[in-house]
Amino acid sequence: MRWANTLGAKGQTMDKWADYCITAVRYDRAETRITHVETHYFDGESLVSREVLDVTMVIRLIKRGISFITVTTEGLNQIPKKGQPVQLYDHTFIRSVGNRFSEDNLEELPRF
Repeated sequence: MRWANTLGAKGQTMDKWADYCITAVRYDRAETRITHVETHYFDGESLVSREVLDVTMVIRLIKRGISFITVTTEGLNQIPKKGQPVQLYDHTFIRSVGNRFSEDNLEELPRF
């Protein structure tokens, strides 16, 4: 999937949000832990290179300084909407910034 490099009718450009954008999540059978995330590399203009990553790989990448942000889509044209940066909690969970849950939590994202 390649999204256009502009947002909305006003032509606002997508500045560099993060290295990777997380667009969907997969939970374990108990629905308590995120096991995989759907990511897209963000080249500063568009989301490219869809890849499913195991959450342990995401944790390793965050520890190495690679940044992630959540992204949702809206409207009929599926325009990307910037979400929140993703952070580690207790070195074992991922969650969006501002999230107070002490567990995996990217609830605003759809599941795949």
